[in-house]
Amino acid sequence: MRTSILVILISFCSHFVQSQYRTGGAATFYGGVDGGAGGNCSILVKKGDKMHCAINDVDYKNSSACGAYVEVVGPKGKVVLQVVDRCPECPKKKVAVNVKGKKVNLPVHLDLTQEAFAKIGNPINGAEAIKWRFVENPNKQQKMKYRFKSGSSVYWTGIQFFDTKNAVKKVEYFSKSTRKWVAMKRQPYNFFLETSGVKVSPINIRVTSVKNQVVVFNNIKISGNENEVFFTGKQFGAKKNKRSTSNKIDKELNSSVDNEKSLIVESKLIYPNPSKNIVYLNKDKPVKWILLQGNKKIKSGFSQEILLEDIPVGHYFVKFENNDKTQILIKE
Repeated sequence: MRTSILVILISFCSHFVQSQYRTGGAATFYGGVDGGAGGNCSILVKKGDKMHCAINDVDYKNSSACGAYVEVVGPKGKVVLQVVDRCPECPKKKVAVNVKGKKVNLPVHLDLTQEAFAKIGNPINGAEAIKWRFVENPNKQQKMKYRFKSGSSVYWTGIQFFDTKNAVKKVEYFSKSTRKWVAMKRQPYNFFLETSGVKVSPINIRVTSVKNQVVVFNNIKISGNENEVFFTGKQFGAKKNKRSTSNKIDKELNSSVDNEKSLIVESKLIYPNPSKNIVYLNKDKPVKWILLQGNKKIKSGFSQEILLEDIPVGHYFVKFENNDKTQILIKE
């Protein structure tokens, strides 16, 4: 049975984006959950990856800490670990640790794998005094992934995002019936659910981090296979292209006008225009469209709306595959 842990009742303000160390606590260790998704967070951990930990029940907060990274500093050194598990027994007991040569009973903040613990202290001691804080994913090249909960369909939908730069705060899907973003309910096992289903597939998903960074995924097809992992190529806080200068915009407009004699500026086909988040297509049913900037394809879809949150501010063109006139679209 893993060593018990307790946490100092420190405020959970700012959703662990604070950079200040938490002090006056201890770390213990357990066997870890590598080789599967056996932790309470249901996060897939590669076999042999021991750089993870369990967090106390207070900070776990209905899986809100899942996927976050913590920097742990002990008497021997420091290590960065991913939160993939919780320790429900932690608030019930303290452990004796050495602080400046004296034995002190301190609450435990984190339960590390034994391999991680060995990097910050001596496993023979069983527990060590630490300070720790939440930090960003140390793998700067890693991109977000997602998977659906087993049994997911348009009638009952569960999804999980992981390998994120910062922990996920909110997941929403775009309802085509209400034309609004609908928040999915977070579960203690770190999936976001819509128990009545998202109604359609593919769907558009908006993910928000604890630092309020937003990433939008368009045309996601629902899978009922929990073992199927999808690679997004996106990450929270990715740098966006700077707004085009007026000269560049004019050049793009002129280039497109040369190739599209049917171009019009004021349109009844797309609205509102300009827009910050979304434009709707004045169509009775979904149509195929391509979004261009100059001659460069930005994205395409088959829908009655175009989501704009994942593209930089600027001027774009919307081409339709049903021979409708090409439209100018302005993202504010």
